[in-house]
Amino acid sequence: MAEIKNNFLQSKMNQDLDSRLLPNGQYREGINIAINKSEGADVGAVQNVLGNSLVTDFGISDKNITCIGSQIDESTNSIFLFLTNYTDTSGDQLSFHAPASAACYIVYYNFDTGDAQTLVGGSFLNLSKTQPVQGVTILENLLFWTDNRNQPRKINIDIALNRPFNSSSPYYVREEQISVPKYYPWNPIRYWKVNQGVIEGTMQDVTSRFLTQYLTFTVVSSTNNTITLTVPEQIDIRKYCGVPDNSTTPDQDVLIVTGSSADDTTKIPAGTTVSDVPASNAIITVSNNVNLNAGDEIYIGRNPYYSADWSGDKNYLRERFIKLAYRFKFEDNEYSLISPFSQSVFIPDQDGYVLSNSQEKTFGTSTVVDFFENKVNEVKLQIDAPSDLNNFSELNSIYKVLEIDIVYKDSNDTSLKLLDTIPTNVIQNITSSKTLEYTYKSLKPVQTLPESD
Repeated sequence: MAEIKNNFLQSKMNQDLDSRLLPNGQYREGINIAINKSEGADVGAVQNVLGNSLVTDFGISDKNITCIGSQIDESTNSIFLFLTNYTDTSGDQLSFHAPASAACYIVYYNFDTGDAQTLVGGSFLNLSKTQPVQGVTILENLLFWTDNRNQPRKINIDIALNRPFNSSSPYYVREEQISVPKYYPWNPIRYWKVNQGVIEGTMQDVTSRFLTQYLTFTVVSSTNNTITLTVPEQIDIRKYCGVPDNSTTPDQDVLIVTGSSADDTTKIPAGTTVSDVPASNAIITVSNNVNLNAGDEIYIGRNPYYSADWSGDKNYLRERFIKLAYRFKFEDNEYSLISPFSQSVFIPDQDGYVLSNSQEKTFGTSTVVDFFENKVNEVKLQIDAPSDLNNFSELNSIYKVLEIDIVYKDSNDTSLKLLDTIPTNVIQNITSSKTLEYTYKSLKPVQTLPESD
């Protein structure tokens, strides 16, 4: 019997005519077929194609889930899908954020290995069926996407595969972790902190043994080597006598005594003991007799910040006006904007006071204030974590901050310099405070930042 062969050069389905009347080149109906359009001898031939089959449901049982976007990665023969069951019913289909009960997922399937993972999940993705995810790009191991509903976002594919949504510790759980625009440290560096309920400045002179302005106390009584002073309650006299914490014994000769019966340069030496304060009176016992009378004044001028073994450069900031700032380094080598710069690190010598009439006369005549140089040589920078965090270590675990750069700006220089970099382990270890304290010891910056930074 003769074999009848038809080709389908027109590649056209025609269901209007009776099948007996179909012209050559058209077909009545086709299931799982493709028309070969090559220029070879088999042009127009019908070929079978594979149909669809379910390979995975990604463990998602919700039948209302819809795929609103996809991206194929040909280098790994895998596909990324954006799934959600939420529909924004606001007038502009943008204003309502996905509620906590909404299902929003980014899933991954590898055709070679059959690996199926839900990489990211949660209502913070804020996906909606009304806004398809159309702008999807893969750059190396980073997946970028936008849906004209949320700000541009990205995830690190390798990290998400190692710690997916269905693992015990998923990596991406907040908007701040996937947003392309990163958190901006808007708080400048502070130069004060609260110490035992009292606000204390952190710009300090740690190389001078004595304060420029001494504390003045009135002698209540003096018998042999025992001196009783009137002390305001808010003054911890032990600090100014050089007494270490939890002790009553100074570690050095620190008291300068002046009175009607005492030499101006007399020192109350090491070995002095001071009673507990605050109190209305403080008892000072000295190791040798100091002849004072009631009503005499004692000037106590110990520098509480003095450090005998300080390792910095005490003259580096002497004639400099510098400001400091900081920035965050995130994963994938991304940097935040630089924070606002701090106030100038500057306190004038003598704390700005004219200490004698002769000084005042000299300054008035010459118009040159020779003590107006920077007395600060050590600064304890106070860097605060974002207010929504419980402690500073969450800057790493939640905001994915790997390092913090301290940025230096000199008033005489237009460039910005990198002073130091605080590494990840330091950030992770601050679990009991929301503030990182970094001590700057008047050292030179390590490098100049590129102009692009």
